[in-house]
Amino acid sequence: MVELLHMHQIIHSEAFVLKSAESGEANKRVWLFTREFGVVVATVQGVRKSGAKLKSHITDYTLINADIVKGREVWRLISAQVEHNPFVGTYDELRARSFIRALGLVGRLCIEEGPEPELFEHLKAVMETIAVPSSNSPFFDTIVIWKILIMLGYLELTNDLEGLFSMPLKDIGDPPSGIIKRLIKEVTDAINRTHL
Repeated sequence: MVELLHMHQIIHSEAFVLKSAESGEANKRVWLFTREFGVVVATVQGVRKSGAKLKSHITDYTLINADIVKGREVWRLISAQVEHNPFVGTYDELRARSFIRALGLVGRLCIEEGPEPELFEHLKAVMETIAVPSSNSPFFDTIVIWKILIMLGYLELTNDLEGLFSMPLKDIGDPPSGIIKRLIKEVTDAINRTHL
């Protein structure tokens, strides 16, 4: 959804807050992952001042509804509302680590702006599993990262694994140990190739 603000478009978008950093005296820079633009680095003005409204709405690793504006040189985040903070209430610590690792990987591997609808939905699916106790966390973590590497073109999806790739995360059980070892090797090799 798009509005106009002084000839700039206001873009309303769901976004994951990947990380943030202080900028200047009272500003912040936030790294957002959106469905429509991939990774966007936006400035948030005055957010570190006492009483700033946006301060509590740009917590790392949360899903927000963001209003962003693209200027000539930088993006600006002008308003935000937390849609979901998966770390409020009970959550599985190992699955939470997988989610944080996935967001970090996306932040490092998404270089250029561009639509990433499939990857965005994958991250939402990972977030939704955080509250579910994990039975096979190392494999879950591998599957999460494996899917990201395929979606971003760092791994090739072979025909024999198409079923596993398209299966919803919540439905994935324990596959044969041979598959687990193969995926762990593929993920490890791909990450080593990208020097991450």
